[in-house]
Amino acid sequence: MTDAQQATAQGLVNLRDLGGLPLTGGGRTRAGVLFRSESLQEATDADSELLLREFRLGAVLDLRSARETVSEGRGPLASASVSYLNIPLNPAPVDLATSSDMRPGELTAQVYRAFADDPEGGLPKVFRLLPELMAAPTLIHCAAGKDRTGLVVAMTLEIAGVTRDAVIADYLVSQVNNHRVNEMLSRSPRYRAHMTKVHPEFYEVHEFAITEYLQSLDRDFGGVRGWAQSAGIGDEYMDRISDHLRG
Repeated sequence: MTDAQQATAQGLVNLRDLGGLPLTGGGRTRAGVLFRSESLQEATDADSELLLREFRLGAVLDLRSARETVSEGRGPLASASVSYLNIPLNPAPVDLATSSDMRPGELTAQVYRAFADDPEGGLPKVFRLLPELMAAPTLIHCAAGKDRTGLVVAMTLEIAGVTRDAVIADYLVSQVNNHRVNEMLSRSPRYRAHMTKVHPEFYEVHEFAITEYLQSLDRDFGGVRGWAQSAGIGDEYMDRISDHLRG
């Protein structure tokens, strides 16, 4: 996102364009193709103008659970002429086993991997439908825009051939924005209650979470494309995602 666009974004503190990221072998991802953010429920009129007029947004992929979408709403874009798709990835469970020797981010990585290991879950659906959405500028979001959005975006960037360092660096941008995002979430009774029930890590951003998750896909599947093949997602879906981002 340019400095001017960042200044215009008011209610969306974790919004960014995924263009300009370095590709393995040279080149950069295309700007204006794929965006990420937190929930749109506190988007201002200026934010809507930015998304619709400046970014020419054509599609929204919402990764929140069905209950979240109902209780929190879709925000001001609900009435806009934008394609909307909800593929639920459920929020962090409250009953995960923990131990004192776990590294910060390890619980989060376990949740990410649980999404990948569920053949009937939302994650395979995302990568079957994302190529079609990306025919128009597309925004991916969840609640905070850091975990469910973070893992989907990281996998998408890996598919496109973005360097691993750049994938991780983009993930960690949410660390800078996290305090303001949590302030937004705490204004919702649903998320305020969730914050008191889950491990604090799930409202933090840790590099280990994404590095361990991606490395686990490397070890077990040879990377994101290998995971996709194991989930029955053909190469044509991956190639279309890559073509959209690489130009």
